[in-house]
Amino acid sequence: MLGFLSQRGHLSQFEIATDSAREHLSDLTARCLFDGAVLPQGGMRKSQWVLLQYGDDAQGLIETFADRVGKYHDVKPPAQPPPSVWCSWYYHGPTFYEEHLHEELAYLKERPLPFDVILIDDSRPGRAWGDWYHHERWPAGMKDAADRIRKLGYRAGIWTCPFLAKTDSKLAEQHPEWLLRQDNGEPVLFKMDGTNYVLDTTYPGVLSFIEDLFRTMTGDWGFTYHKLDFLRSIYTNSEARFYDPTATRLEAYERGLAAVRRGAGPDALRPIGRLA
Repeated sequence: MLGFLSQRGHLSQFEIATDSAREHLSDLTARCLFDGAVLPQGGMRKSQWVLLQYGDDAQGLIETFADRVGKYHDVKPPAQPPPSVWCSWYYHGPTFYEEHLHEELAYLKERPLPFDVILIDDSRPGRAWGDWYHHERWPAGMKDAADRIRKLGYRAGIWTCPFLAKTDSKLAEQHPEWLLRQDNGEPVLFKMDGTNYVLDTTYPGVLSFIEDLFRTMTGDWGFTYHKLDFLRSIYTNSEARFYDPTATRLEAYERGLAAVRRGAGPDALRPIGRLA
């Protein structure tokens, strides 16, 4: 069982080679990916610690690794078990609108189910990813939706992919300078439900946008459970070059998540979405 304990500062990877019969290990390399980031004057980069374990109990090795990572970062076990979530995606898919929420809540009022969270997942028509304040198919507004969910005794949840903007979004049109670019100056593209731009979380203004968005969704609208999707978009392209030349891909990712937390506040739950 191989794993990196620290998982901060830069991405890392293992490279493993065997003999032609795939019976014996011939090479093992733990590689640090510093992405060509500039080292600030007086700065320092440290590689991550590697944990190597042997044993026959695969699940036990995984649990030990997870426990060691938590201890390394001083992450305490959750005080409460994870909530149960009703998620609109797994029945309605991308066509979940205001009228559907009203129907579902009317059903739950008559026949309550033991869920903790009602989650409004991606509802695409009338809104491009990145234009999170525009909800054509939710005429009463998202605050009204969250209020109705809470009135029945559930926690209100909402889906976003905060690092992405559709190529036809108003956000991309109004702020082309916010888009993450490659060495050749072309924007980084992320393929998911079509083509998307990726936001450069090191560019001035981007973190404020993300923070304000989650402050609005949590404090103003009332969504205290956030499903964050496709977060990998910011670090999957090795040719990405950030506005801040000292930032690695993982540091840009961490800055974006920190902005989410600042906006959502310390008490909002923040699970990672499907295939983040």
